Amino acid sequence: MWHLISVHPDYRRTGIAIQFVEALIGVARKEGKKVIHLDVLADNIPSEKLYLKAGFQLVKELVIHYDDIGDQAAKVMECQL
Repeated sequence: MWHLISVHPDYRRTGIAIQFVEALIGVARKEGKKVIHLDVLADNIPSEKLYLKAGFQLVKELVIHYDDIGDQAAKVMECQL
């Protein structure tokens, strides 16, 4: 299980993020997983757009407590495999 993924600023807007997410989906399918869930901070619009493009759907919005940054508005997204 991963807790954080990001793309180095030098490689943003190159298409590497969608390739990574699509590869993640492929690995999950090969492992027989049925769904991927993730949360995105509510103000992280670029990531939300990326996940929507990759086939994720918004499930709900809520406040999540993160040990390092405290309570944050977030969106839970899922991709049915």
